[in-house]
Amino acid sequence: MKKVSRLLIAVGLGLATSGAMFLYVNGLNQRADAGEPQGPVVIATTAIAANAKIAGSELTVEKRPAKFIPQGALTNPDLLVGRMAKIDIATGEPLLESKLVPPGQENQTVLPVPKGMRAVTVAVDEVVGVAGFVQPGMIVDVISTMDVDGKAETKFLLQKIKVLACAQDAKKKDDPEAKVVSSATLAVTPPDAEKLILAADRGKIRLAMRDPKETADAKTSGATPESILGTAPKKAKVAVKPRVERVTRIVKVIVPAKPSAPRPEIMIIRGTSTEMVTR
Repeated sequence: MKKVSRLLIAVGLGLATSGAMFLYVNGLNQRADAGEPQGPVVIATTAIAANAKIAGSELTVEKRPAKFIPQGALTNPDLLVGRMAKIDIATGEPLLESKLVPPGQENQTVLPVPKGMRAVTVAVDEVVGVAGFVQPGMIVDVISTMDVDGKAETKFLLQKIKVLACAQDAKKKDDPEAKVVSSATLAVTPPDAEKLILAADRGKIRLAMRDPKETADAKTSGATPESILGTAPKKAKVAVKPRVERVTRIVKVIVPAKPSAPRPEIMIIRGTSTEMVTR
């Protein structure tokens, strides 16, 4: 019992000494920091993936001693909303200008092709949503309009497709004359690459932006002029084949009889006269 008591007393004294030293050092640090200049710095409250747009809810401002603020740290979170991260940013990490894509160059970003996928660039007639300003890293659906048996039909071709790069006017987003995307490079599987290229060759393609958190595919039956107007589809005219009548004719062929072989003749001579006699 005495040994146990002595052990407990030793442990208690050790903990008390450690706590006292922690409080003493912490107090020194606080007094030292109180005498140094402080400055604001924007901190990420959650992890931000590379090529992702920064939202205001992902940022906060903290005051830190100037000696702990890295060079190039940003201080105004309002100016960062909508900017694109160049690399992954961890939770609690200060936001630096070097970690962000320069303003106006978001459309020039080209993302790497995921393993097993193919990068296919297609011409895009129009982008639905956000005034047409699709950017790399966004998730879109591909909608195709094709001519099927002389009838236009529009249908979702591919869904949940990642944009790797896009070509569009680099004007400001609030410019009313800004052009929409003219081409987009999409990450697709080899079978989907075949569908995408065929659809682009035979018709028109549009991209529809979607919520990246939505994982379910949209189930649609497609749209045709008849389905929009609510009219019955016209029946295709069946070509009538001309009727062919068969006429049987009997032709009587008259074969001339073979001429009979000539009968032999004998010449009889009587003095100065001759006579032919048939046998």
